[in-house]
Amino acid sequence: MYVKKLRAMSRDLRIKFLKDEDEIKWKDQALNAIPGYLEELQEMGASLKDIAILVRRNDEGQQIVAEILQYKNSGHAKAGCRYEVVSNESLRLDGASSVNLLLAAMRYLLNPEDGVARAQLGYEFAKLHEPERSLKDVFAVSNQTIFENNLPPAFTREKTFLKKLPLFELTETLVSIFKLGDIKGELAYLITFQNLVLDFYSREKNDLGAFLEWWEDNKAKKSIQVSGEVDAVQILTIHKSKGLQFKYVIVPFCAWGLDHDNWQAPNLWVTTQEEPFNGLGYFPVKYVSTLKDTFFADYYEEEQTRSYLDNLNLLYVALTRAEHGLIVMAPHPDNKGGRKETVAQLLYNSIQHSYATSESWNPQESEFTSGEWSLHSFKKVSVSSDSISLSNYASFLWRDKIVIKQQSSNFFESKDEAKFEKISFGIHIHTVLSRIAYSHQIPETLDQMVREGFITSDQKDIVSHQLNELLTNPQVASWFDPSWDVRTEIPILLPSGSESRIDRLMLKGRKAVVVDFKTGIPSKADQKQVRDYVDILRKMNFADVEGYVLYIRTKEVVSVLQGKVRSIKVRDENQLGLGF
Repeated sequence: MYVKKLRAMSRDLRIKFLKDEDEIKWKDQALNAIPGYLEELQEMGASLKDIAILVRRNDEGQQIVAEILQYKNSGHAKAGCRYEVVSNESLRLDGASSVNLLLAAMRYLLNPEDGVARAQLGYEFAKLHEPERSLKDVFAVSNQTIFENNLPPAFTREKTFLKKLPLFELTETLVSIFKLGDIKGELAYLITFQNLVLDFYSREKNDLGAFLEWWEDNKAKKSIQVSGEVDAVQILTIHKSKGLQFKYVIVPFCAWGLDHDNWQAPNLWVTTQEEPFNGLGYFPVKYVSTLKDTFFADYYEEEQTRSYLDNLNLLYVALTRAEHGLIVMAPHPDNKGGRKETVAQLLYNSIQHSYATSESWNPQESEFTSGEWSLHSFKKVSVSSDSISLSNYASFLWRDKIVIKQQSSNFFESKDEAKFEKISFGIHIHTVLSRIAYSHQIPETLDQMVREGFITSDQKDIVSHQLNELLTNPQVASWFDPSWDVRTEIPILLPSGSESRIDRLMLKGRKAVVVDFKTGIPSKADQKQVRDYVDILRKMNFADVEGYVLYIRTKEVVSVLQGKVRSIKVRDENQLGLGF
């Protein structure tokens, strides 16, 4: 059945069953045959990007990559043929030398006394910049002074400064110090890694230790995305090939079992009314063949049916990815020590049932062939592209380029000074409100802002006065009462998928109040944003939810539920206000 469908779907088909020999097993024979098939397909006119090699497990892909690279560097490689491959493993970030050097430097900065981090940094640096150094010298890291003398002076001299940098700026600076941007073949890995750093910095927090911990948990999932225009053989798992098509497909290890492997056998949750198990309810038992002779035979047969169906679907996916040609290699059923129920046995039985006497089947070679397997004329598609290829990673220190820019062409004119001052004080008040939970914290927060250089001592008095004026509004004052459980700057995921932050969230039992502080003029967009917050909190089972927008410069409080605006008038028209 399978073979008949394949003949209809693929122009060329080749299925070879390999017998174990005294010196070489069938799987080694399949590995050795792959470079030859690549050469044959190239001589037929296929480009490397037209070819895909599908495997069941990632470790099989690693074996194939090693075999092809070994063949490429041997004397057997054919002149004019190419052997470049792209696999999931080769694209992983944690396999890139530049990324590993960055991470080693970050670990060392986090804890210079860590001997493992020190040794890793020495090794990664030597691998890229001093490959001739002996490993004995590389790992002689017990003396920190001697160890740091082998690193770039800028790194050892600025260790304390580097550790204080924001996460993204730290990695940019390390790229420049270690000259990673000029290393050939590392550009794609550096750019992808920096995108991850920036994403972590934006979504999580600016903390070196937290990032390194996150990296350890997620590094196996992070890889670069390669354009389909890269001319290289793709090696990928059958699962990841779902929905994809290739002109030629090679399935070198078509030998997985139909049933669960013993080491992957699941636990089944079973129950029975038979004694002595009728009082246990549901309990786990290991999936083993002996279950078919027990009270739990129905559970065993149901799980076995699911396993057979999953593995048959996997075979279907593997055999239907090819457009022009399909090459399959599988173990011969006569091989000793093999499993009885495998997809290889299924294919072999299908051929024997339908094509045993056909010219397509060669019993001496145990090979089934269909189609011409001759030169195909592929129409070359000319793709115009305005893309620019980067040769190195450009890294610049913004501190060397920063300049002062005027607010506008009339920045220094006196008529705008009052307006600019009002804007600044609105920002200062917004900052204070975002930092405090209760009104009694205002003086301490203002003192902290003065120490940080955010405001001056003179500005502190003005900001304090404006805050006290705002708190004369009973509605505003009630938000800063100690009876509330207050959260500030709360990140929230909106229904659209974007992220935002609630300026102030106050909780009391099942009641919630959301307040957003705005320094601009009132707008419907501000109110819609708060309304979205309210809707989300209601879905989180808060029974009573209120939402407000406080416009700091105009002193207006807007309730997004009732749509009413309450304005607070300035009591003293001669004092510096926040409105216009």
